[in-house]
Amino acid sequence: MSDLEQDSKLEILMTSDGSHTLFVPSLNETYHSTNGAFAETLHIYIGAGLYYVANHLNISKIKILEFGFGTGLNAIASLQFAESNKNCLIEYFTVEKFPIPVQVILQLNYKSLFSSSFIQNSFELLHDSKWNSKIKVSDNFQFIKFEDDFISFSNELNTYDLIYYDAFAPSKQAEVWQKEYIEKAYNLLKNGGVLVTYCSNGTFKRNLKECGFAIELLAGPVGKREIVRATKL
Repeated sequence: MSDLEQDSKLEILMTSDGSHTLFVPSLNETYHSTNGAFAETLHIYIGAGLYYVANHLNISKIKILEFGFGTGLNAIASLQFAESNKNCLIEYFTVEKFPIPVQVILQLNYKSLFSSSFIQNSFELLHDSKWNSKIKVSDNFQFIKFEDDFISFSNELNTYDLIYYDAFAPSKQAEVWQKEYIEKAYNLLKNGGVLVTYCSNGTFKRNLKECGFAIELLAGPVGKREIVRATKL
């Protein structure tokens, strides 16, 4: 049993941009940057990931796979992107081995980050939806979540355009940054597909290259020097 499975004492913290994150005492780790949870999501996963794939790679129908559903912040921000870019159709798949209790989710202030009542209501919809069952959130956003380990949930190779790799840090979950997991991500991506993450650990970057990715080091959000965007060659 992992530390996260044993820990029922998740603490809600306010980050510097006014958005919440969760602190896991047993891991001494937060789900997001304390310099700004929402800012981190917008900078890394939406800006360097979804915006890049939709605009620079000119892909209008995008299949996203998220490793680490967590609080749902990446998912709801991706829905906001889809609603603001009606020519962008998104199928959103997310994998979470340790779901957060709903009573904790309901205390997060994420709904206040969005002006649209549709986006606000959809935040709870994503969390309330059944596991392993695809739902149509809007005309251009479909969503399905899996309660599973990333390494075992799917064998659909060459399927995804974009992976949000948002697991806990290598110092907390070292195994998910090693070759077995990275090879899984590589195989799941289409040729030319993109993996984006906050982690720029040296061993992780070497593993990405050895698995066949081309990597870019991009400027990070506040408090983070650099982030990684990796492309499947």
